[in-house]
Amino acid sequence: MLFAFSATYTAYHIFGQNIDGTVWISSFWLISIFGSIHATAHSFTKESSEEFLFFYSLVKPQKILIEKLIYNNLWIATLAIINIALFSLFFGNPIESLSVFIAAGLIGSMSITTVLTVVSAIAAKLKNNFTLMTILSLPLMIPAILIGLNISLESLHVISFSEVLQPLLSGSLFILLCSVISYVLIPYLWQD
Repeated sequence: MLFAFSATYTAYHIFGQNIDGTVWISSFWLISIFGSIHATAHSFTKESSEEFLFFYSLVKPQKILIEKLIYNNLWIATLAIINIALFSLFFGNPIESLSVFIAAGLIGSMSITTVLTVVSAIAAKLKNNFTLMTILSLPLMIPAILIGLNISLESLHVISFSEVLQPLLSGSLFILLCSVISYVLIPYLWQD
C-alpha cells in the first residue's frame, strides 16, 4: 500500500494534476503491475526447504496454493481499488465508464497476481531463483496485461459491460485456467 501511495504521489509531482486519459491509464497499470510484483513475487520464496517439508506434512500442497492465491488476489484487489482512488484523488478521473474500468483493473491485477503466485511456487522449489521467476512470469503476464489495458482504454468512453463482456470473461478464464493448472501440478512440484 505504501508503494501505491508513494508511486502515485511521485507521478503526481512528475506529471502535475492535468494528464490525459491514456497517460492516466498507463501510469495506473505501471504502478499496478509493479505493486503486484512487489506484493506477490515472494509468496513461496520466504519459506525454507524445512518449512516446505513441515507444511507438506501438515496439509496438502493444493490447500496451501489455494490459500495463497485467495490471499494474494484479495490483497491485490484491495490495492487496485486503493490505487484507483489515489489516482482519482491526485489526477482527477478521466474515466467515463468507471465500473468497466474497475472491473478491468480487478481482473487484470488478479490475473497478474495469479501468474506471479504460481510462478513463485515453481521458483521456490528451484532454490528460490528470482531470475527464473522473472523469466517464467513475463510471457504469462503479457496476456493479462493486454486484456486489462485494452478494456481500460475502452473505458475512457461511455461503454457498457455488454461491449467488453468477452475480454472480461477471457480475463476471468485466464485466472481460472492458471489456477486449475497450478492446482494439478503443485503436488508434483512439492514432492522431494
